[in-house]
Amino acid sequence: MKTQKKYLLSVLTTGFVFVIIWGASNAQTTSVSLENNPVQTVLAKGIFPEMNFIYDEQQRNVTFNIDCNVLLEDENIKKIGFWKRFGLPKKADIYSSSNIDIEKGETVFDLLVRICEKNEIELDYSKSLFTRVAHVESIAELDQSFAGKQSGWIYKVNGEYPNYSPSEYELKNGDVVEWVYTCDYGRDLNNGNRVYQ
Repeated sequence: MKTQKKYLLSVLTTGFVFVIIWGASNAQTTSVSLENNPVQTVLAKGIFPEMNFIYDEQQRNVTFNIDCNVLLEDENIKKIGFWKRFGLPKKADIYSSSNIDIEKGETVFDLLVRICEKNEIELDYSKSLFTRVAHVESIAELDQSFAGKQSGWIYKVNGEYPNYSPSEYELKNGDVVEWVYTCDYGRDLNNGNRVYQ
């Protein structure tokens, strides 16, 4: 009985080794295109010949800027207390329009945090413990009530003001993202229509 077990084990081991060697000799590298996105598929060589590693080589970038043009208009400066006026930025462009590489799945909020950290721009925000919702309270020391109760930061993408949190807006290649300061719930930027974000 012991001899039969040893013989069976020997046959199984030899067969397994043969399968591994055969698989390794047939491994290859190919390139395919999925939905017009160049994706390189590499079949692993060695022990696991059927294992696929997929690398997405597509570059994604967006145009991004932060400005407070409306805040610096004369009629809005009058809404700001005398001492607070000393805290106004000297130029409207807090972060000038630039092309930025983004990661797959990155949101408007993620990008804002990354840009502010990299460029040492002060950013304050609150985030829900139970959802992905984030609310931007201050950028560059300009908080949401700097020019009165109706003022604060809002964002737009491709000229439109989404009606949901920036942490829920996933960016796509070619998007144009703008963070702008409003003094009237967005009406001063959106043809008199209030913006809800």
